[in-house]
Amino acid sequence: MKRVHAIVMTGNDENGFINGVPKCYVDLPDISDIKKPNPASLVLSSLNMAKRVQSITVIGDEECLESKLKVYSREIKKPIIKVYQKEEASFADNLYLSHDVLCKRLNLDEDTGVLYVSGDAPFRRHVTIDDFIEQIKDGSDVAMCLIEKEYLKQFLHVFRKPLLPISKNGKLKWCKPDDMVFIKPKKIPRNIIETLYQRRRTDKVRWSYGVLKLFLEEYPKLFPTLAVGVILRQFKRSTNITLPLFNGSLDIAKIEKIAREYPPNLNGQIITTRYADGYLDIDNEADYRKIHSNFSRLKYELVKL
Repeated sequence: MKRVHAIVMTGNDENGFINGVPKCYVDLPDISDIKKPNPASLVLSSLNMAKRVQSITVIGDEECLESKLKVYSREIKKPIIKVYQKEEASFADNLYLSHDVLCKRLNLDEDTGVLYVSGDAPFRRHVTIDDFIEQIKDGSDVAMCLIEKEYLKQFLHVFRKPLLPISKNGKLKWCKPDDMVFIKPKKIPRNIIETLYQRRRTDKVRWSYGVLKLFLEEYPKLFPTLAVGVILRQFKRSTNITLPLFNGSLDIAKIEKIAREYPPNLNGQIITTRYADGYLDIDNEADYRKIHSNFSRLKYELVKL
């Protein structure tokens, strides 16, 4: 059985706080009548149940790890490593630091791939994790997960999050990226991670400009695909009309082929899924309020899928 090491990202700067608390550690409804869970603790529990997860590393603020996760950490049966993020750390800082600590602690090769899971998805299920890991091919440098829109319909009355177009088997699909990704960090140039995940430290316009500039200057073969995706997404949001004539440029197999054949020559995978738990994450206070007030109902709907 294929098994991987998992890293839970719970680090936040001040923009990721809700009512003065990092979003991964906000209180959720007391479903057990024993203790109040938080998103990070529920993600930790699901990783513990996942058969294909070998060990768990958690990175975040020291105070939160010790006060908000300590009681839950005792229940974990798998090897667990806590990593305290540095002051003013970026997402890339936490990604590489947690990977370095994991590899040193368990004596792993620095090219070891790991499953990065966001700590702000309280409905994360172990079946989703195992299903994703099972589909990761041997030799993959990066694998991302996309949730197909058809499996999100029962949640759209509560959540309306941006969807991305992708073409699979000749059909255009709208998907929501799941904040669960398999990465070999040493194979990914750091500037890519810094650019893609700088949004919390900047506004949407500057972030979008930075991403487009990155692809245009360093990965021109992927730029047309990105541009088409942006055009389709904006057209869909403005008119609710899909333009199928661009399907070919968004084909999953074509994108993976370009990633392999041009620098940084990554063996990448795009995996689509029917499991919707990654859609219900907490990006801001509005998301938190919706999840908190609909917690039991959303949990029930997810189990039915």
